[in-house]
Amino acid sequence: MRKVLLMSDTGISPQMLAQKMRDEAQARGIDVSIECRSVFDYRECAAEYDAALLAPQSRHHLRECQQSAAAAGKPLVCIDPDMFWDLQSAAVLDLALSLLNNPA
Repeated sequence: MRKVLLMSDTGISPQMLAQKMRDEAQARGIDVSIECRSVFDYRECAAEYDAALLAPQSRHHLRECQQSAAAAGKPLVCIDPDMFWDLQSAAVLDLALSLLNNPA
């Protein structure tokens, strides 16, 4: 099972999106784990996840998260604000899957 991490400052704001993404993945028959954590944990846990998505309100942490992702050899992107705030779970899941399928 591939593991995707959604991050924000507290790790709380992506919870609803993560649940909708899990539901979408299940409906599509995709075996993926989607978890939420704080950006402050990422340095220590980056290697545990196959890909990471950063909430747009935490974009100011992008550089440090990119450094942790690079050190772990994992892909990371910031989620588009419209996709995040509109809870576009299918689009965000597609984004995560694109990172899993094309990590470079």
